[in-house]
Amino acid sequence: GTPKSTLNHIQTKWEMSTQVEWFAKCHHCGKNDIYIDEKIITKEGPRCPKCKKDFRPWEGQWIRTGKKDAQVSGYRITQFQFLNCPWVSWEEIWKSYTNNSKALFYNEDLGLSYDSSSASMSL
Repeated sequence: GTPKSTLNHIQTKWEMSTQVEWFAKCHHCGKNDIYIDEKIITKEGPRCPKCKKDFRPWEGQWIRTGKKDAQVSGYRITQFQFLNCPWVSWEEIWKSYTNNSKALFYNEDLGLSYDSSSASMSL
């Protein structure tokens, strides 16, 4: 599942996990640690944050970013990893990015938790 906010059981488990993330490589400039987030999004398609040219986010590798002594395996999966598959298109991702709330885009397309500033606070 995707944690909807940072204040829930799934997010807590993620923080205790191996936190394995997918990092893509740009075939133009060779940057091989492109983190999949909203910084790579343009209307034309995903762009390398270094050289600003198109790249293939499905070409990459899993890298463990969590604690070395983590007892729980955790992987973040994004829609971007499946752009080379028939069931995901850039048009669908762009539509989600431009039409949905930031929270929904983070949850459903980036596989990330998202907290808005409107969260209530208890005393």
